[in-house]
Amino acid sequence: MKTTLITALALVLLAASTTSLAEKHSPFIEDAKTHTVRASILALSTHVHQNWAGNNEVYLADIEIGGKGNHEFVKLVDLYAGFSSPIRPTLHQNRTLFMMRITPDTSCDTIANKIFPPATDTTIYDGSVRDTLNTHRDDLIPCYRIEHRSIKVIEKK
Repeated sequence: MKTTLITALALVLLAASTTSLAEKHSPFIEDAKTHTVRASILALSTHVHQNWAGNNEVYLADIEIGGKGNHEFVKLVDLYAGFSSPIRPTLHQNRTLFMMRITPDTSCDTIANKIFPPATDTTIYDGSVRDTLNTHRDDLIPCYRIEHRSIKVIEKK
């Protein structure tokens, strides 16, 4: 009886550790560290995917990781449910700063010369975007996925 109880307990512990290991190394998502950042949206892609299943918005942004003054020019992808709302356009136009959690996604990294800002400036909120893309045209722009529910307004300019 005692041996059966110990064996059962060992099997439960083994199953729990296997489940935990499987969750940590999922074949469906990248094993990447999530960062909490301050973000300033510089431009919004004019190609926005919206349907009943979900929405997808792409931004060019300046982010600060870790609050140490380390800024990075990045591509942010915001995927959210079809019934959720996007960030209000007026917040972009007013150059609002946001706090958000992001995760690197190398599958959507982009070379700067592959990004074409629209002819009009209606979705470009910072004039430096065109210069940055032109100056760094051969550089890789890292891509991050936004955790939509984490987006918070931290400062209105």
